[in-house]
Amino acid sequence: MLNEVRDRAEQISLPVPEGTTAGDPVVVGSIIGVAMIDRGADTEGEATVKTVGSFNLAVAATDGEAEDAIAIGDALFIDAEGNITKTEEEGTLFGYALEAVAEGEEATIEVKLATP
Repeated sequence: MLNEVRDRAEQISLPVPEGTTAGDPVVVGSIIGVAMIDRGADTEGEATVKTVGSFNLAVAATDGEAEDAIAIGDALFIDAEGNITKTEEEGTLFGYALEAVAEGEEATIEVKLATP
């Protein structure tokens, strides 16, 4: 295609927060994904981020105030600190739970990234 830059943009270099390491969930503006490499000083604060697929990620079935179990298929949101919960307030849609988490628990589960 004449003006195409990337075929699918499934794996792109993005500016990520300091301290980001490979495997961390990230949100850059409205783009969500998982860092594939550590953020490096030599990359001007960027890391390669995978924007599609499913990943094993830490998810909390609590938002600090209320506890709510996570069921398969529930929408999950990421906050500014990189925490993934079921709480929509002050968060960005991140993906969908492919495993359940009991009320008040934290667990590493498979999460399917939300795609635009």
